Amino acid sequence: MMTLFENGKIYTPGLGFSDSFAVRDGFFVSPEEAVRPDRVIDLKGAFVCPGFIDTHMHLAEYGRAILSCDLDAHTGSLKEVVEYMREFSAKNPPGRGEWLYARGWNNDRFADENRFLNRHDLDQVSTEVPIYAERTCGHCVCVNSKALEAAGVTAATPDPEGGRIGRENGEPDGMLFDSAIDLIRLAMPEPDVEAFKRYIRAASRALNAFGVTTSMTDDFNAYPWRPVVRAYEELETAGELTVRVYEQSYFDKPKRLKEFWAAGYTTGTGSDRFRIGPLKMIVDGAVGAHTAYLSEPYSDRPDTCGAMVYTQAVLDEMIGLANRNDMQVAIHTIGDRCLDMVMDAYEKAFQEHPREDHRDTLIHCLVTRPDQLPRIKALGLRVHFQTAFLDYHCRIAKLRLGEKRAEESYAWKSMRELGIPVSNSSDAPVEIPSPLRGIQLAVTRRPLDGTGEALNPKEAFSLEEAIAGYTTEAAPASFDENRKGKILPGFLADFVILSADPFETDPMKLSGIRVLETWVGGKRVF
Repeated sequence: MMTLFENGKIYTPGLGFSDSFAVRDGFFVSPEEAVRPDRVIDLKGAFVCPGFIDTHMHLAEYGRAILSCDLDAHTGSLKEVVEYMREFSAKNPPGRGEWLYARGWNNDRFADENRFLNRHDLDQVSTEVPIYAERTCGHCVCVNSKALEAAGVTAATPDPEGGRIGRENGEPDGMLFDSAIDLIRLAMPEPDVEAFKRYIRAASRALNAFGVTTSMTDDFNAYPWRPVVRAYEELETAGELTVRVYEQSYFDKPKRLKEFWAAGYTTGTGSDRFRIGPLKMIVDGAVGAHTAYLSEPYSDRPDTCGAMVYTQAVLDEMIGLANRNDMQVAIHTIGDRCLDMVMDAYEKAFQEHPREDHRDTLIHCLVTRPDQLPRIKALGLRVHFQTAFLDYHCRIAKLRLGEKRAEESYAWKSMRELGIPVSNSSDAPVEIPSPLRGIQLAVTRRPLDGTGEALNPKEAFSLEEAIAGYTTEAAPASFDENRKGKILPGFLADFVILSADPFETDPMKLSGIRVLETWVGGKRVF
């Protein structure tokens, strides 16, 4: 079927504007080919651009957050968090053996007292139902006394490598950080394939509403890979997968990675709807939680530099193993000391087994020193950054890092100018996966509400660069630069129709532009 779209403002970064395009069998074709189209759609002057590509998020986890106790809009105070969880639990009582799952609290937004939650706070919600409440960063959680009991975490439980159990007078206080979170997750009921389908459907609907047509997602960090993969494959077979998925496959041990390979999965396995991407690892924490691994102590916590989740030896082993087997690699790297160690591991792997087009990646790359950027370039690494973080980090960067480090960090424009391939993303559910929010923050470097100072305004992107970060410059991350990210003949017909032209919109109002329609493979999904 041939469909001609005409009378629009069709924009692709680097290619400028046109007024029409055509779609046939899921691909863009030249409008000149649409001599006798089956259908003509008048865009009535609307702005159209390629479908947005989010190069790092947690799709299944985002879907679960949407369907569970979502604290993101209820984190104005500690009291509000507790009251909303109590209200949600009353309206949605967990069944026998189920836990109350919540996500999105942020102590830096508490108006009453700025501290982490503890088990006593959550015991006010319930002492009978185990409660799991994850901080917005995803690198620490709070649980109630019933959850600690269910997981067998006591005063005698040692801190696991790469993690920490919060304690008060020697007893667990309910907070767990980084790898210690696994102590709780292992005790929680495991979602089945049908549950994962519900999460994926919910997340996909939300992503489509934000104009996202491709999600590069890490789902195996929180869940076992087999049921997740099965859920994606069954949804694809049923024609229900409305977002293209490139799985950033989290594994922390060689044995598990080899089992994945033995089952027939590696980078490139799959289709245009669901495809396996890189090995993914999370090797330090987050700035907000003081767990990102820095070379010098936090300015507001001089007692800590954060911590690595893995040793250098483990990094070397895992990255080297994937590299020798020609699997793409993507590493969560937030602190500058962590970045040094990750680059050491990449360099060692490339020396042992050189690869010309590995497209290996640093995810986040948030706290950096100027001397590190040329090395990123020399190693041929990509960077998936998140300007969405700036809405929060504009308020905490100088507090956590001090003025000098804060001004040297979040240096994604400098990376781009140096020739490092970069792309934008949301890290949802850490942030709302709205590319238009990310684009506004990339251009303004100011909080979305316009208050406060801009953070490192010299690192602001032009609007064209910001849109490219979600389209033309995002597609190569999945080896799709000749199939995605452009409205050109031969490319997959993924595009969005917006309510206003970003180039004619006040930069501080870009996030207010609405997505009118989202199309994937020539079919309207929103």
